Amino acid sequence: MLYLIRMRGVETAIAGPPQATIPAIENMILPTLKTLAGLERDKKLTGGAVAGQRDTFVIMDFPSNDEAGKFVMGLPWWPIHNCEITPLQPLQTHVAFSEQALKQMKAAAK
Repeated sequence: MLYLIRMRGVETAIAGPPQATIPAIENMILPTLKTLAGLERDKKLTGGAVAGQRDTFVIMDFPSNDEAGKFVMGLPWWPIHNCEITPLQPLQTHVAFSEQALKQMKAAAK
């Protein structure tokens, strides 16, 4: 099943002088971005970062909600990001549901 994952950096997580923020960037942010970039290169996800913001969106395939959650919680930056995981309905399924709804509306309108 496909999942849309939004990961937003917590505003206060890396606020402060460089001495305080450098470890978070080196140990959490860059390792996560490199992991996501590698998965994108391997065609295991699609997505990107919102220009100029600490907001990242990816779409990935997981066998279950548990696996999607496990993936997000395993990312190095998880402690300093708010993550939202949204299951996605395949577009072909949505087409079929919409066609069925239209058919029911037409029948009711007669």
